[in-house]
Amino acid sequence: MRDTMSGMRILVVEDDKRLAAALQRGLEAEGFAVDVASTGTDGHWMATTMDHDLIILDIMLPGIDGFETCRRLKRDYGDKCAPVIFITAKSESDDVVEGLGAGGVDYLPKPFKPKEVPRASARTCKTSSLPSSRSRSSPSSAKPTPRRTSSSACARTTCAIRSR
Repeated sequence: MRDTMSGMRILVVEDDKRLAAALQRGLEAEGFAVDVASTGTDGHWMATTMDHDLIILDIMLPGIDGFETCRRLKRDYGDKCAPVIFITAKSESDDVVEGLGAGGVDYLPKPFKPKEVPRASARTCKTSSLPSSRSRSSPSSAKPTPRRTSSSACARTTCAIRSR
């Protein structure tokens, strides 16, 4: 996986600092570039101001929760928003349905094994329907557009992402 994921930028939104650090280390060891936010508000801000190709989002966060963070990103940016994988201790069927309904593409219940998150990340990248072009909003625009790779770039390298 290390060769095909090099350069892919992931945003991890997790309020448990130890778990966030473990996720960051594990993803970086697999070749991903990782940014971390600890609240829904910070995660939303980072997702809209920085280039990410995948968002790994906890549900139970201080401030706005993961469901609402995802809903806002999907409402504001639609298909231009990076795909979201939820990670959470909430694993009841209704929670999974709500997460997928909010716009998530995958749902990993805690506790998970160390290799599950990088594998889910790679799987999401391979199966995401990526738009053929993505451009950031102009500086005068009120809402910047989060970036995902073009389908041709994804096809060339499974999901090698152009870092900023």
